[in-house]
Amino acid sequence: MNMNWMSTAVIAAALFFSAGAPAGSLSYAVAGSSDGFAFGVANLPGGSFMAVGAPLTSQVGGIGFGADRRIYGLDAGNNLVRIDAATGAVTTVGYSGIPLLSFQPDAAIVPFASCDGGLYGVDVTNTLNRFDPKTGAASAIGSTGIPFINIDSDSVNEFNGLAVSGGDIYFSYQVFNVDENFTRTTDVYPNALYRLDRKTGLATKVMDLPTLSTVFSGDDRLLYGEVLNPDYTPAGMLIVDPHKAKVTTLAPAPAVVFFSAVQPRELPHPRHPVRRIPAAGRPVRY
Repeated sequence: MNMNWMSTAVIAAALFFSAGAPAGSLSYAVAGSSDGFAFGVANLPGGSFMAVGAPLTSQVGGIGFGADRRIYGLDAGNNLVRIDAATGAVTTVGYSGIPLLSFQPDAAIVPFASCDGGLYGVDVTNTLNRFDPKTGAASAIGSTGIPFINIDSDSVNEFNGLAVSGGDIYFSYQVFNVDENFTRTTDVYPNALYRLDRKTGLATKVMDLPTLSTVFSGDDRLLYGEVLNPDYTPAGMLIVDPHKAKVTTLAPAPAVVFFSAVQPRELPHPRHPVRRIPAAGRPVRY
């Protein structure tokens, strides 16, 4: 999701666990807040979030577990990075080779996720790529077939997200025109959810999605996402059932904008201390 344009002033304040969030499963996640960008632990689908370590020095547009069970992500420089789950420390693996946008060179605009240990991302031409965890280099699998537009300007914006559920890769994609205040005006490509073929990259449309929403995680059956208000502040968490083409919005709105999260229940990390998560109502080790 292209979030470089978002002023941190419009994101709700500090990173925290919301006492009103519904109980769910824990997941590592990356999110944006008034403190900048952070890696941490989220309660999904409730939307609570607590940072692990210092704020990220570069926006990370997506994370996922590699085959070695370490967490990888793609930063705003399109570098493959590795994140220490216990400390949040980031190590650069290598440049992916995917071109940057000249208009927004510091924006993470390539959605990224992992599926069965493979690391995947969809570039600005809507081509599915796979990343080498040793070098960071991206290899193109194939075009999704979804039309794309050059967003390298200040008159259009896109919302996109990548998530995995039940062994399938899902891609949410929307392009829209914006005015001088970067407020959405009209859609170029209305928001929709697609299923991607891992072997060819080809996309199959699954369903329409609410405007200004993305998917960023999933479990064996459902996808999780977030919808934003017109001013790009969080409006609510989403539960998406791709098999029934059903979307459920949860309240209250989270305090952060989520970019990505690994599949819930792929925690805990043994070195994390015991902390109380109000949504769960009991101490949880993560």
